Amino acid sequence: MNPHLSTEKSDTEIPSPRLAHSRNWLAGSAIATGAMAATNASAGIVQITQDSSLRIPFSSLPANEVKFSIESDFTGDGLADAPGLNVSKGSGTSAALNTYFKSMAFNQENTLYASAVIVANTNGSGAPFAKLFYVSVNQSGFDTQSQPFSQSFLIGVNFRDNRINGGTPTDGLLHVRAMATQDEPIMEIVRLIFDDESTILIGANAEDTYTEWESPAARTARLALIASLENKAKKLKKKAAQAKRKGQTAKAKRLLKKSRSFLKRAQSLKR
Repeated sequence: MNPHLSTEKSDTEIPSPRLAHSRNWLAGSAIATGAMAATNASAGIVQITQDSSLRIPFSSLPANEVKFSIESDFTGDGLADAPGLNVSKGSGTSAALNTYFKSMAFNQENTLYASAVIVANTNGSGAPFAKLFYVSVNQSGFDTQSQPFSQSFLIGVNFRDNRINGGTPTDGLLHVRAMATQDEPIMEIVRLIFDDESTILIGANAEDTYTEWESPAARTARLALIASLENKAKKLKKKAAQAKRKGQTAKAKRLLKKSRSFLKRAQSLKR
């Protein structure tokens, strides 16, 4: 069982793709499956990428017609950042139409944000021989494709973390991905986007990747490690120069190589 989920009786109806019109979703908050764009240069906008436990497959939810609440601590301070988030699932068969379906929905309280559905035609014996994939985000109507695909959407949140903007309530965007994969629908909470220099978020979108946020404690530790590595590199370089003056060429080379490795590691930790 996913540690971020808890169960309760569902009161959420997942809309049928048969009742919704099919269209391509072209709004800016939706992105196609694949890599995001290059890192955005905006100084204050950062992101917190969520771990794999917030990738929620249909198969991880143990019963049909049940709603699963999501524990929404996305900053890691132990407090909920977006109360009321939940996912729900459904499945069924139609003997008359020789079809079965699997569906998932992503909701916040009474607002439906996304649905992903797989519908499989069968040969009458239950074995699937064709599938259609449906995804709907932001109540846009279902986009229907013959191959697995995904769409992303953004949910506005207002959260509070004492390490961010002095503990003042801060606007953010929760980036979520709805996927209709080959075998099952999946909902994935990808990241929290916000400005760590302002409580108001302006100009962020789902297409760009931003610098990963680090807590003040983590930043202090990182800078201390950089200083330590650079100090070690400086001392090794000095020892290498002394070895070279004494004619110890091999030793000097070894010390310089080690010094460069420390500098390389220090450089990799800089932002």
